[in-house]
Amino acid sequence: MQLFLDSFELNSNYSIVEADVPERYVGRSIQEIGFREHYDILVLTILKKTERDSLIGKSKIVTTVLRGIPKPDTVLQQGVIIVIYGDNRNIKEFLKL
Repeated sequence: MQLFLDSFELNSNYSIVEADVPERYVGRSIQEIGFREHYDILVLTILKKTERDSLIGKSKIVTTVLRGIPKPDTVLQQGVIIVIYGDNRNIKEFLKL
């Protein structure tokens, strides 16, 4: 499973990354996982990609924001995308790239 989806490099050390939720964290809350305490990264938002038909019947992938700024008790589900910010080394450690 590919975890890393997209990134925006702020400088050589810090990035904003879109990633699938690692399997080991599905069903756990943001607070339980300890993004800040254990990895020193922030969860900026949570996204979901869904397939929808356009008005002319053609399928397209649409990204929806599920949580603007997620609360600590937000439970991460299978199939969602987390947008995280932090030091590249910490992000890699979290995603185990």
